[in-house]
Amino acid sequence: VRRVLRYVANDLKVVIECGAGEGVMTRAVLEKIALDGTLIVIEPNAQFVEILKQIPDARLRVIQGTAEQVLGDWKKYAIPDADLILSSIPFSFLKPKERALLISLTYARLKRGGTCIVFHQYYPLAKKVLEKVFQRAVTTYEWRNFLPCFVFVAEK
Repeated sequence: VRRVLRYVANDLKVVIECGAGEGVMTRAVLEKIALDGTLIVIEPNAQFVEILKQIPDARLRVIQGTAEQVLGDWKKYAIPDADLILSSIPFSFLKPKERALLISLTYARLKRGGTCIVFHQYYPLAKKVLEKVFQRAVTTYEWRNFLPCFVFVAEK
């Protein structure tokens, strides 16, 4: 969480988190966004959705579904373009075309100058597709995590 938060600016207005799980990163990001900001969390697992809905913060909006579904049909969900999109979706579970689609949808939903952070990755599968889609992409590595993992940061 600390490694990812290094790249998260304070007082962001719109943040989208894809694959929030039980909300460890969600809680940390809520401490960094603006008081009038919004954190939109997309999570497909119904049990995790119920846990996320228990977080007492009016800035949090939880949507059950996959990132591909929700970002792809953003008008239906009334999702504004984001300053930051975070994703801990395991890219190793996705086929190459699904990875490319997810990153393309992420790019489309970011404001100009926005940032995409893909974290908790054990293989560098996101690296090539991020570098193809984004103007600037940086790879870092968190050794203190168990298991050590990649963190990718890309800017639109």
